[in-house]
Amino acid sequence: MSNLRRWAERIGLAAFTALVLLVPLVLGLVFYLTVFPEGITLNAGKGIWEGRIWLVKGTAPTGIGLQSTEPAAGTPAGAVCARTILTTFQWSPRPGIRREIGSCRCQPLADATALCLQP
Repeated sequence: MSNLRRWAERIGLAAFTALVLLVPLVLGLVFYLTVFPEGITLNAGKGIWEGRIWLVKGTAPTGIGLQSTEPAAGTPAGAVCARTILTTFQWSPRPGIRREIGSCRCQPLADATALCLQP
């Protein structure tokens, strides 16, 4: 048996194994998001870095939503500003990916007013 064929078999076996192990993980995630509508919140532990994933539902599940909150660029001195970006992976009514800036909020640390600047 040639080396090329041996490596092709190994790569095929590795891909099959990865797929078999990934399917229960994806099904478990979908089940969890269906049972707990608030989703999963991840905090990076550094101030205002945060992420959230949940199942977007109308009358039936229509997609998966990802929300990320991170420090805003161009934050004025004396304020803490966070920009929230919402990404939706839709499969109904039309498959696609939609990304939008959800909000930008600032908390002044002094008597200054702060505005989030557009990226």
